[in-house]
Amino acid sequence: MLSPGMRLGPYEIREPIGSGGMGEVYRARDGRLERDVAIKVLPEALARDTAALGRFEREAKSLAALSHPHLLAIFDVGTEGDVAYLVTELLQGQTLRSRMAHPALSWRESVRIATGIADGLAAAHSRGIVHRDLKPENVFLTEDGHVKILDFGIARREAPRSAGPESTETATALTAPEMVIGTVGYLSPEQISGLPAEARSDLFSLGAVLYEMLSGRRAFAGGSKIETLSAILRDDPGPISDAAHPIPPSLEAVTRRCLEKNPSNRFDSARDLSFALRSVVEDPTARLAGPAVAKAPTSSSRAPVVAVVLAVAVLSLAVLGVVRTRGTSRSFESLAVLPFSNLGSNESTAYLSDGITDSLIDRFSRLPGLRVASTAAVLGYKGKATSAQQAGRELKAEAVLTGSVEERDGQLRVAVELVDARDGRHIWGERYVRKAADAPGLEPEIAREIVDSLKFKISGTDGTRLANQFTQNAEAYQLYLKGRYYWRESDLDQARDYFEKAIAKDPSYALAYAGLADTYSKLGHDDRVRPVDAFPRARAAALEALKIDSALVEARVALSGVHQCFDFDQREAERELRQAIALQPDYALAHRRYALLLEEQRRFDEALVEIRRTLELEPYTSMNHDIAAGILLNAGRAAEAAEESRRAAALEPGEAEERSRSPEQRQERVAQAIAAYEKTGKADPDAPPDPGAWADLGYSYGVGGRRKDAERILRVMDQLSAQRYVPAGLRVVVYAGLGDRDLAFEWVDKGLADREALGFLNADPRFESLRADPRFPQVLRRLGLS
Repeated sequence: MLSPGMRLGPYEIREPIGSGGMGEVYRARDGRLERDVAIKVLPEALARDTAALGRFEREAKSLAALSHPHLLAIFDVGTEGDVAYLVTELLQGQTLRSRMAHPALSWRESVRIATGIADGLAAAHSRGIVHRDLKPENVFLTEDGHVKILDFGIARREAPRSAGPESTETATALTAPEMVIGTVGYLSPEQISGLPAEARSDLFSLGAVLYEMLSGRRAFAGGSKIETLSAILRDDPGPISDAAHPIPPSLEAVTRRCLEKNPSNRFDSARDLSFALRSVVEDPTARLAGPAVAKAPTSSSRAPVVAVVLAVAVLSLAVLGVVRTRGTSRSFESLAVLPFSNLGSNESTAYLSDGITDSLIDRFSRLPGLRVASTAAVLGYKGKATSAQQAGRELKAEAVLTGSVEERDGQLRVAVELVDARDGRHIWGERYVRKAADAPGLEPEIAREIVDSLKFKISGTDGTRLANQFTQNAEAYQLYLKGRYYWRESDLDQARDYFEKAIAKDPSYALAYAGLADTYSKLGHDDRVRPVDAFPRARAAALEALKIDSALVEARVALSGVHQCFDFDQREAERELRQAIALQPDYALAHRRYALLLEEQRRFDEALVEIRRTLELEPYTSMNHDIAAGILLNAGRAAEAAEESRRAAALEPGEAEERSRSPEQRQERVAQAIAAYEKTGKADPDAPPDPGAWADLGYSYGVGGRRKDAERILRVMDQLSAQRYVPAGLRVVVYAGLGDRDLAFEWVDKGLADREALGFLNADPRFESLRADPRFPQVLRRLGLS
């Protein structure tokens, strides 16, 4: 215990405020700024643990960078002798636990508090920080009515120590392989099971807090800790609403969704939960439910009872609104548009079915609050006879749209059906027959029909974007669809030609410019064209698209690639990606590109947050698992990288990228590559030359001490250079394997002169020797990475 008058660095201790399992808290004076602050002195065991203290300081810095009104502001961290401490703002008010001991909270006040908590969690989750111990004691209500989350993730790998009345409720039971950390009664089922806590674990804990605010009793309470833990794993809490404490049915539905045992059945994010809570308060038709709604479900009756609660709820939990089905009301928050079938006998019209699918996904993805499975996520269902219910389960979508396209006798015939994936019921369907000249208006017409039938609640601006036809020119429309079709097939030359033809037909077609920007950006990223030839054209097309439509996220993502890989302006690249994500939060490509940008800056923790968000949006895309594996490998987490590589290989056997492999897997694949090369003495004659593969092979020869073989690979690359553009950076890879740093940096200079994207040198473990060279900081400065 510290005494008044003692000093910790520049802070003078005034008086103790309280104590708990994670340390003692004091009021102190910061003489420099003449303000009172709160100082938490960490437990002695934590202060002595260098690794734990390092983690604590890193997490404190992450939180300090948030500066969010619902998170306790962190001012400073430090050590004084054997004492480690954390300095925060000094709050005046009371904890939520103390407030709950007084007269019952109204349901509106409970929702206001829960919304503040959800907003704070959303900010922290965006940085990959999970609280893991959310409870009324860790929520503070200031005297001026603000909500603050306390003790956010401090020493997140340490089990709480016994030190005060709270700690009697703190679970420390060991369940292999993780220690259960948190407070009994508020732990999520996955935490009890010893699984790592994730963002949706915090949503479960918030659901338990909200339940307690609304009902005046714990959601899960047993005669002992074991009984309480068992109740969390097995039982559903009793009804919240009764005659004495009525609440809107929609609020009961929100709370119960938070308390789902399976994390995937909860809200996808704290931001989604915040939106749902605000909707409850803002809905003028919300009515209070009496005891009739409140029959407690048993384990076996749980699903139908929740369905009844959702059915009688007047308020939708998302922008999708309410759909009438057999006299009941059902709300939808997520949608999947499966690839439309091509019923025509002519395979050349496949671009129509794919293009309409892609365009509808794009339109619905622009609706705020609606989670839509991306094109990449649904492509695996193309040509498969998968039921809407199965696809909905796999894609975590409540509604599924299916359809077919046929072009015959100059007419376009499109059939569509919307199905409730939760029970397979038909919601809506329609058949359209249009002249080919009327094709551009078909997508917005279908979109409007779905909006009307489901009574989507959208703003005027969103309605305008949903109905945007983009072009009136039927030829330009079909040329654009062909461009997107070939772009997905990676036939970039064909894609470029079709986008340019579409622009020639309609110079005001923003989507065609965005497609052209995407194509040139991909050409530049994939080393197919010299950067000075690709990226300026990508920039011009993207800027033209944004001049026509400033909210076109595809153009912003393409422009970010130009800034990152050609201008070497990392800050501007990040700004464009953040803006794209703000405009369309579920745009997977923006999150994927952002992850790669952060990876090159060695901001690995943030990169993992972005690629995990990408995986949530596109869980069945091999490339996303490859990228996740690469980030993990570069971050020194080889075991986790190997697991992601296995997931990628399971999705697309033989297609996983080499860089995402664990060191052991790389060694095995290199041995195979060397054996194949030595057997034939040349590249596979049936496959186009891949300079990247030769560079990896040359690197492997070099680190294996086989200099002559590595030099032979350099000669192969010289031969390839006579046929096509071979980036200088690939020779850097080979010279790094040979340990020849002078030649490596000579080729780095040549690559930078050509504006090559060499940011990979800053992240890949293979280039540690180059990063240790005194010349490397100058390379980083030139790349904008210093």
